[in-house]
Amino acid sequence: MTQLQTTITILSENTAGPGLGILAEHGFAALVERGNLRLLFDTGAGYVLLNNAARLRQDLGRLDGIALSHGHYDHTGGLMDVLALQPGNVPVYAHPAILGRKWSVHKNEEGEEKRRYVGVPWPQDALEAAGARFDWGKEPRQIAEGVWLSGEIPRRTAFERVPGSLQVQQGEQWMQDEMRDEQSLFLRGEQGLIVLLGCAHPGMVNILQHAQQITGITEVQAVIGGTHLVAQNAEAVAASVAALKQLRPGLVGTAHCTGIRANAHIAAAFGDAFRECPAGAVLQLE
Repeated sequence: MTQLQTTITILSENTAGPGLGILAEHGFAALVERGNLRLLFDTGAGYVLLNNAARLRQDLGRLDGIALSHGHYDHTGGLMDVLALQPGNVPVYAHPAILGRKWSVHKNEEGEEKRRYVGVPWPQDALEAAGARFDWGKEPRQIAEGVWLSGEIPRRTAFERVPGSLQVQQGEQWMQDEMRDEQSLFLRGEQGLIVLLGCAHPGMVNILQHAQQITGITEVQAVIGGTHLVAQNAEAVAASVAALKQLRPGLVGTAHCTGIRANAHIAAAFGDAFRECPAGAVLQLE
């Protein structure tokens, strides 16, 4: 079987590559091209996606689908803009809980809890009216040859935890958001798995182990995207990086919610296999 080249173009990220007129935002979006497949993975916060796509000469009106990693605004905010470009309805792959009422909770200087809404900016009916054809799923599934969506991520590691500041509203109650709606993208590469992360709230190592289990591919060629290590303490970061080293990825491309401390740790651990992935980065993987 001839192996297809996979090209991943970062269209939204917290930082921007130089000299391209690319803009940064707190968000993440990546265009995945593989043979004839053009899949948008997340849509950023909605401020830079169209600008950056135009600068990179990427036509977002020619998509075979949109996969949403989870229901936070910084990954779904550009969805309406992308839907407006489509000639007709387009599949939007998502977990059924993605449209939950999601909040971030922090204490101010006086010790009072303050909540900020961080969920998808639009209701389901408005998105469907704009052309979204939701394809809901909780289980792992193959959406193209050698391309899988993870479904819900099993929690196995002791050191990867969803931050307690993330909550979901159910009626008048706020509960810990366990981020069951988060999914990742797995692709078969020439040298093993290519894993694309949105934020990795369920844990980067949990996601990689799940990818190995559902695809039957043990080698990890590349892991790319947000790792959410920015929200973890130094001990948890060290444990995650140590466990990642055991999986021996050929490339670790970090983005979005990784954080300076974790980036430094990963860079020291992986050397030339480490790469930061700002908006405008293009990764070509066999």
